[in-house]
Amino acid sequence: MTWTERAGLFARVAVGAACIVLAFAPWDIWPLAFIGLVPLLDRADDLSDRQLLGWAWLMGWLMNVGGFHWVTGLVRDFGELPVIIGVLTMLLLCAQQALVYGLGFWFARKVERGTGLPLAWSLVPGLVAAEAVIPLVFPWRLGHSQVYHLPFVQSVELGGIMLTTALVVVINAIALTLWRWWRAGDRREPLPRIVAVGAAILLLNHAWGLLRIHQIERDQRAAPTVAIGLAEADISIRDKWDPGLYQRNLLIHQQLSAQLEQQGAELIVWPESAFELETFIYARRSDPQIRRWSTIHRDVSYVPQAATALPASVDEDRVNRVPASERAAPQRGFTTPLLTGTTLLQVLTADESAALPPSRRGPRRYQSYNSSMLLSDDGTVIGIADKSRLMPISEEIPWATALWRATGVNLYTIVPSSGLMGKAEQGTVLTLPREGAEDVRIGVMVCYEDLMPRFARDLQRQGPNVLINLTNDAWFGRDTEPWQHLALAIPRAIEQRTWLIRSTNTGISAFVDATGRVVQRSDPYGAEALLQETALMPARATVFMAVGNWPAWSAIGVVLVGWWRSRRRVAS
Repeated sequence: MTWTERAGLFARVAVGAACIVLAFAPWDIWPLAFIGLVPLLDRADDLSDRQLLGWAWLMGWLMNVGGFHWVTGLVRDFGELPVIIGVLTMLLLCAQQALVYGLGFWFARKVERGTGLPLAWSLVPGLVAAEAVIPLVFPWRLGHSQVYHLPFVQSVELGGIMLTTALVVVINAIALTLWRWWRAGDRREPLPRIVAVGAAILLLNHAWGLLRIHQIERDQRAAPTVAIGLAEADISIRDKWDPGLYQRNLLIHQQLSAQLEQQGAELIVWPESAFELETFIYARRSDPQIRRWSTIHRDVSYVPQAATALPASVDEDRVNRVPASERAAPQRGFTTPLLTGTTLLQVLTADESAALPPSRRGPRRYQSYNSSMLLSDDGTVIGIADKSRLMPISEEIPWATALWRATGVNLYTIVPSSGLMGKAEQGTVLTLPREGAEDVRIGVMVCYEDLMPRFARDLQRQGPNVLINLTNDAWFGRDTEPWQHLALAIPRAIEQRTWLIRSTNTGISAFVDATGRVVQRSDPYGAEALLQETALMPARATVFMAVGNWPAWSAIGVVLVGWWRSRRRVAS
C-alpha cells in the first residue's frame, strides 16, 4: 500500500470516526451513525485480515479519543497525578476500547468467509459480538447513538442496546449497498434481495416503536403518580470536599428542598454523597455536641431534624449562635421524605481489618460505604442502599486486595487518593410508604450503576416502580461526560418500562419516562430545583428482562460458526 493510499484510507477512517462521535451526546446528530461505518467498509475488500483489524482499530481509537478526552482530567483529579499521566491513561483506555471495532471487523471477515455474506452484512453479528466480549470501563455501544431517536430505540425492550447496535449496522450495510449500486452506473441491475430484507426489518422496528410508545404513554396516564423533586446544588468538586464550605453546601440543598416542598413535592432527592456529615465533623472536631451523635454508622435508625428556621446564609446561623447539631441536620426547613447520598461507616473487627490491605496510616479500623439513605418525614431511617458496583481507582483498585493477599504488594499505598470502600452484594429497592396511595418502591442506582443492564435486571426482580440514580459527575468537570452519562443511562427506562430519575450534583439531572423520553432535565450550569409528577410503573418482565442479552449470545454463536466453517474451507 502506497503512502497516498494510506493517506486516503486514513481520511476515510477519520471521517467515519467523526460521524460516529457527532452522532453521540452532546451533539446527538444521530443520523450520522447510519453512515459512519461506510467509508471503511467501502475499502475493506481490498485489505488483508491484519490490515482490516488495524484500520478498524484506528477508527475505534479516534472515536474514543473524540468521546473520552475528559478522562485526562478525571485521572488528574481522582488520582492526584500529573497531567501527562492523565493523557497517557486516556490514550491507553481509548486503545483498549477501540478493540471493539478492530475485533468487530475481524470477526466480520470470519463470518464473511464462513457464510458467504458480504462483509457489511457480516459486520452485524461481528460488531455485536465484539461489543459483548470486550470489557469497557464506560460501557458505550454504537446503539447508544440512537437514544434520542425515540421510535428506533424502543427495540431495547426486546434485546437491549446491542439489538439497537445491530440495527444501526444494518442501515450502514444498506447505505453501502445503495452507494455501490449507484456508483456502478447501471440502474437496470437489480438491488440485492438482502437490501429488501434489511429494509423490512427496519420498517417493522419503526412500526413497533411507534406502537409501543403509544401503549406505554397510555399506561403512564393511567398509573398512580408521585411528585418527586430534585435538588441540584451545582457545587464544584473542590468546594464539595472543602470542610469549611460544608455548611454552605448543605444549606443550598436545604433551600432548594424547602422550595420543592412548597411546590408540592412528596419525595425529595439529593445526589450522591450530598449529606457528608463526616466532613462536618472534621471541620468541627472540638464540638462535643456534634461528636456525640453525628458519626453515621450503617446501623443508624434515626437522623434528628432541625427545629430552627432555615437561614438565608451561613453567617446568619453564626450570628444567632445556632447549635451545631441543628446546622448538621439534613432536614431543615422542610420535612418531606428525603432520599440522599451519604457515606456510612462500619467499625471493623480485628479479623476483618487483617483481611484488607492496610492504608498508609496502618491497619484499617473502619470501612466506608457509598450509600443512599431514605428518611421519613420525622427523620426515621426507612432504609439504606449501599453501592454494589464500585468505581475503579476512586472507590477500589480492581484486584488489589487479591494481589496484596497473594504477594504482599499494596497498591493502595502507591495510588494515594484511591479508596477501599465496602459494597453490597446486590442492588437494593427501598420502599417509601404513603397513606392512601401506592407505596413508592425505589430501585436505587448509585453513580454509574445506571449504566449496567445486568444491575438493572437484578433490581427488576425486586419489583421497583421507579428507578432513581444518585450520582456526582462534578469530577468530570463541565465537559461532555455529563451528557454522555445521561445518554448511556436512558435505555434502563426502556428495558423494564419504568421511569428513570437522575439526581446529580452539577448536572445533568433528568426525568426519563418509560418510553425513554427525557421529560425534564437540568442545565449543567447553576443550582436548580426540578419537580415532576412521576408515574409509578411496575417493573415489567419485558423480553430483555426475562431472556437477557440474547443478541450478544446469538452474535457470538454466528461468529464461532463462521470461524469454524472458514477454517474447514481452508483445510479442505
